[in-house]
Amino acid sequence: PTCDQESIPPLDLPDDTSEEFDQLETALLSLRHFDETKRGQIHTELTREESEGDLLETFLAEDKARREKEARIAAGEPDSDCESALFHLPVLPTGQHLEVAIFSTWGDSYYVGLNGIEIFSSDGRPVQVEAIWADPPDINILPGYSSDPRVVANLLDGVNLTKSDLHMWLAPFTQGERHSIYIKFVSPVTLAMVRIWNYNKSRVHASRGVKHVELVLDDKAIFQGVIKKADGRVKQSFDVSETILFTDDHDVLSALCHYDPVYKRENGEEGV
Repeated sequence: PTCDQESIPPLDLPDDTSEEFDQLETALLSLRHFDETKRGQIHTELTREESEGDLLETFLAEDKARREKEARIAAGEPDSDCESALFHLPVLPTGQHLEVAIFSTWGDSYYVGLNGIEIFSSDGRPVQVEAIWADPPDINILPGYSSDPRVVANLLDGVNLTKSDLHMWLAPFTQGERHSIYIKFVSPVTLAMVRIWNYNKSRVHASRGVKHVELVLDDKAIFQGVIKKADGRVKQSFDVSETILFTDDHDVLSALCHYDPVYKRENGEEGV
């Protein structure tokens, strides 16, 4: 099966049901329970999306955005519309502990999620990770949930261009609070590129994706800006991901092209 299949294919199982299948079945039941109990929120999202042309809805959305912008400016924060332009990316930063700090979603007030994170060093190779954790960790901390498969470890499983719950991360979101993913490398590395794959379960659920983020390497900010909203499809990698480069050195870029699976896939190279 390919990673762009939305439904989970049937499994060939032995006569005696394995422990692994029991865990998968529990996860699927948890997903079904989550979808059923949150159906009202999903309906609200659909209703809002279908009424984008309504003048009242448009006015309210613009007014809310204006008031939020004024509040940020009053608090001394940079305008999010030009935040990326104001922040100067460091060249090939070095460190061992990376934090992905999330400050907003693309509209969802309850949940925040991602499909994946890719990190490459200055030699073009993927960085070796020792540990990954998040705060909050995932939706299994909510009452009634304990086996939802959308855990933070999925962000490093390499399956990013997907709509499958088995390869995503989803956590509770609280407006105004900091939501962070922490990644510890095996050893200090010099970063050349980070790619963030936004939550892409569907066009509507893409609103759960991250929007304003900050990357912090060993307590130093190396990126502040907006991550592209996913489009709910699995056609082009660049439609659902944001690539952050920390160099324009020709040799480093050539090494990245050699090891980056996305570059190889989009350019039709063999061996991907």
